[in-house]
Amino acid sequence: AVFVATGTGIAPFLSYLRSDPAQAPSQCLYGVRQLKDAVGLDCLQDHCPVDLAVSRQVVPGTCHGRVSDLLESLTVEPRSHFYLCGLDAMINTVGDWLETRGVDPFSIHREVFFNASH
Repeated sequence: AVFVATGTGIAPFLSYLRSDPAQAPSQCLYGVRQLKDAVGLDCLQDHCPVDLAVSRQVVPGTCHGRVSDLLESLTVEPRSHFYLCGLDAMINTVGDWLETRGVDPFSIHREVFFNASH
């Protein structure tokens, strides 16, 4: 499994990891505005590889940009399950990107935390 989240969209994944650490994902892409917004980063890093994108602050060792800028670093195995949680625009972008790489739409699980257009 692969987790992809923006902002507070990481919350369900943190709960999942705390309840069943043995089922940690193979990778997590996490996007925040500033490093101080990276809730639960230590917990994530304790359980799986994390690629962090910070959009409004330059932080050494992270991607300066959006979580979608990390997609090329993602190992895509068509049989994997992808769990997306966060802003609707991110979920649509990442979901579409995964589908163009052969991932079955039923293996892409989406939870919109916030609709930026409203």
